[in-house]
Amino acid sequence: MAVKKFYAADMHTALSTIRHQLGEDAVILGSRQLADGVEVSASADSAETEMASGSFASEYAASLGKREWRQKPLQESDLEDAGIYSELGNIRALLQHWMDDQGYRSYATRSPTHAKLWERFRKLGLEAEQIGSLLRLVDTTTDLKTAWLQSLTELCSRLPTAEEDIVGRGGVFALLGASGVGKTTTLGKLATRAVLAHGADAVSLVTTDHYRIAAHEQLRTLSKILHVNMYTVDEENSLNSVLDDLDDKHLVLIDCAGLNPSSRQFQEQQRILQQAGDRCSNLLVMSASGQRQVQRAELRAYADFQLAAAIITKVDETSNLGGSLDAILEAGLPIAYTCHGQAIPEDIAVANPQHLVNTAVLISRRRSAADE
Repeated sequence: MAVKKFYAADMHTALSTIRHQLGEDAVILGSRQLADGVEVSASADSAETEMASGSFASEYAASLGKREWRQKPLQESDLEDAGIYSELGNIRALLQHWMDDQGYRSYATRSPTHAKLWERFRKLGLEAEQIGSLLRLVDTTTDLKTAWLQSLTELCSRLPTAEEDIVGRGGVFALLGASGVGKTTTLGKLATRAVLAHGADAVSLVTTDHYRIAAHEQLRTLSKILHVNMYTVDEENSLNSVLDDLDDKHLVLIDCAGLNPSSRQFQEQQRILQQAGDRCSNLLVMSASGQRQVQRAELRAYADFQLAAAIITKVDETSNLGGSLDAILEAGLPIAYTCHGQAIPEDIAVANPQHLVNTAVLISRRRSAADE
């Protein structure tokens, strides 16, 4: 087995060098970020190719002496084995780099326009699959400006949005999402708008978050400012009984706890909301500043909550809005609102496809200008 290390300013350059020296069948074995670039280990050995093509875990286990992979207390000697998960993560990232490079090369051979479009959409934050489906609709003879506008128009048409102020119509809405994405602040914006439009007597707040005192007190403070009633769902007060008491309200907003999807409390929260059935519409709050992998994980974790729509927060804090749009496109979940600041109730807007795409392009241009 011949393993070589390659040093380059960036991953794209490293992959090009590896392909030139080791051929198209070269396999990436590992990488690490350096102060002035990247270091990539690669091999052209056929045995390594077999390991990377699907049997990595079993081969790795064999190389460790065919130890038994079973549940047991973690010991210091086992930390070496735990490195497999880190290595798998590195390989997954490198495969993504390789797929991006392959996709770029594929479209670059068609026309300079396709190559430029690929680069722009990657800077926007879209993944290779979404970019490919957009570029397949662009004729190779189309000039760049026209092709770019056509592609952005197509992206707008694909973005699922609610296209209306769904909370403004009234009803019962539960705001779900991970801790720190801005659920309570978003709830405050929606509640304030409803109070201004219909009066304090028409609005009530409910919390299922009896796990964290700070979150509970934050919602209570908001209810006092708005002069609206606040209710808590706990062992003594079920969600259904609370909603029965609030049946005459124009709007009921439920602030849910940000919990670990693998925890018992997360499953309990899902059970509580399911018991409410069609009485409650569930809205997933996602932070635009979150990483693409984190957003994907959130969408998967809450898929069983029968989500009605998503709310994208912290648009003003992200350097890559396209990543959030790509995750939403993949999940097929409509976007109801976007939040672009902390001001209550101003910094929230009904989601609009054209505005979302324009904002993503503007953020991408600002980031490129800053990098230059």
